[in-house]
Amino acid sequence: MRDYYVGSLSAIAAFLACSRGYDLHDEITGYLAAVVTLGVACCPRSIPRNPLHTVGFRIRHHPYAFAALMYLMLSYICIFLFRKSSAKKPFTHRKRDRNRIYVASGLIMVACMIAMVGLTIRSIDERRHPAPGSSGAKRWRTAPSAWRGLRKAKGLCATSGTWQP
Repeated sequence: MRDYYVGSLSAIAAFLACSRGYDLHDEITGYLAAVVTLGVACCPRSIPRNPLHTVGFRIRHHPYAFAALMYLMLSYICIFLFRKSSAKKPFTHRKRDRNRIYVASGLIMVACMIAMVGLTIRSIDERRHPAPGSSGAKRWRTAPSAWRGLRKAKGLCATSGTWQP
């Protein structure tokens, strides 16, 4: 499954790098989003159990930083760049409706990212300071993983809502 994930992220990065915008700002944003997306694809969250990977090199926070930057870049593209239009073309009702979808999708991505950061900080705090009389280690392993999957699903749904055929 990891290979499909890395392959799809690489395809998204290639799309972002090859897409052309209205001006240089759009292209630079696309290139930066492509680099950050490749960072998500190439920096695994956990090192596989392979003798070649046991050199002592462990990436701890880079995957999270790349993922946060990727979602920030995609939400920036949705909220600001997708809403651009040519001055020569008239502003239609369909364009207004598409702009609403872009803004809603971008804001959902930002809200999911804020929720991810908040719940991550909460789970770190619960691990460091478990409630008296409770098994903190057992509780944080089950509940946040379900939340993590739900947050990722919401973010992916918001991202997929912006792409049109």
